[in-house]
Amino acid sequence: MERNIRCFCMGQPFASLACHGVKNLETRGWDMLAELAGQRVGIFISHDDWPPDPRARAHRTREAVQLTEAAGHSDAMGACLLPDEFNRGEVVATVQVGETWLLTPDVVERLGGWDAVAQRASLTPEFMERNASLHVTELHAPQWLEHGVTVPRNKARMVFDVTLPLSALPSAAAGGAAAGKPLRADSPPFAMPKAAGAGTPLRADSLPFIPS
Repeated sequence: MERNIRCFCMGQPFASLACHGVKNLETRGWDMLAELAGQRVGIFISHDDWPPDPRARAHRTREAVQLTEAAGHSDAMGACLLPDEFNRGEVVATVQVGETWLLTPDVVERLGGWDAVAQRASLTPEFMERNASLHVTELHAPQWLEHGVTVPRNKARMVFDVTLPLSALPSAAAGGAAAGKPLRADSPPFAMPKAAGAGTPLRADSLPFIPS
């Protein structure tokens, strides 16, 4: 048996941050997710990381780690990483999509100010203020799938339909962001710390630097 759902694409490391429940404001240059409001949809891990440029990606990831730490999360680096059983090119989680707004000063104030928006979006205010057409969408209650569902590169879109086998859907007892999926290090380019309370090392293929 299978279930058809809508799905949207996110690049690493921000996809992991959303699936772990750290990034609960998704940002786009247009109202891409407005049509999905009120739906539980899939999160597809793009084959390509974001930003595409490695130096820019390292910089944005470092900022995301710092914002995650500032928000009080104890394992900021781990939140940027995929659990062991998931890979790029797969639907790995589902999330409930909330409202979408153009990020005006009024919306920033309504969401608690720039510090709160930055921590929820995992992006700095300076970066977000550069884009006058930036939209934010609230994401709620992420849940990891039981296993990833591969989508070929030529089938993946920014928003698309996906068929999930029932074996991939989280069971009623499965946790979401706090489920504690194990993390891994597959050929890391640098020494990685262990996740708090986890027996396996973190996976390092998303992080090209060690945050200070």
